[in-house]
Amino acid sequence: MGVGGVQTEYRIVGGEGLTLCVLAPKANGISTKVWRFQYSWSEGGRRITRKWTIGKHPRISTKVAMKVAHELREQVDQGVDPVGERSARKAAIEADRRTFENLLDEYVAARRAQGLKSIDEIDRALRRHAVPRIGAMRPADVTRTDIEAVVEPLAAAGKLAMARHVITYLKGVYNYAIEDDPALGERYSLTENPAARVGRRRRGGVAKYGIPPARDRALSDTEIGQFLAVLDDASHGMSQDIRNIVRLLLLTGQRSGEVIEMSIAELDLDAATWRLPASRKKNGRSHLVPLSDPVVSILRDQIGDRRSGFVFPNAANANRPMDKRAPGRALHRLIK
Repeated sequence: MGVGGVQTEYRIVGGEGLTLCVLAPKANGISTKVWRFQYSWSEGGRRITRKWTIGKHPRISTKVAMKVAHELREQVDQGVDPVGERSARKAAIEADRRTFENLLDEYVAARRAQGLKSIDEIDRALRRHAVPRIGAMRPADVTRTDIEAVVEPLAAAGKLAMARHVITYLKGVYNYAIEDDPALGERYSLTENPAARVGRRRRGGVAKYGIPPARDRALSDTEIGQFLAVLDDASHGMSQDIRNIVRLLLLTGQRSGEVIEMSIAELDLDAATWRLPASRKKNGRSHLVPLSDPVVSILRDQIGDRRSGFVFPNAANANRPMDKRAPGRALHRLIK
């Protein structure tokens, strides 16, 4: 039994670092005896004590324990760190089991905790476009060719903007693991970013997924009037909420996400103002939006007698705003 009910170690004479450890007794008063090999190792400019568990006594005899301790001592004398080598092998085995999807899970959780505003958008895009192709791969095995295989279908479909976004998001995942959280990168055995040069412009050339020329085309006043007339026609099946969102986008010039996630608390309709808090602005600064009479009228009709919550609540959960993608889908159906 361990002396005084605590763990006790006895060094074996001639055992070359072999000790017999008597563990603290369990509830039944019985103590377990374990053979260990103990040695000193230099790490980071300081000496530390390493311990290698050989096995339980008496299942492993003194003779066998001394033989194992002798073999381990020879390794140490030759400059090998047995405990360190075993930990490295274990880490390598665990890294082999980890996939890109696992890395994405950890990245999303970390960045969401840090308050990255675009993390939901990044998560959706990568799970939709990257995970089906590289999700089951080890992140360290993903190559530039694999990344190109993810974005080429997008480019072929004319979705160059999304192709560029996906490349940027993948670069961000790898850069974060390698540079911002080295422990994460080490767990996944990451040393290089396979997305780093995907789509990059060669000297004198054009980037593969380059930004297309800016479009100067804008709706004329007549076309805007025609479009609003279509919105007023309920026969196309577009909900009143979405029609109001589209009207507000045209009349305020604000971002779609800002309009869709508008809360009643942000509005002062008597003063005809809408105060966007810093937490909802891309630039991180609050913004006061003056509202025209038509906008105030639309908002009064939309809010009715409600005093709190979202102006455009989610149909399934009033505590959340409408899905940001809903207006775009409705407009796509309208113009098909």
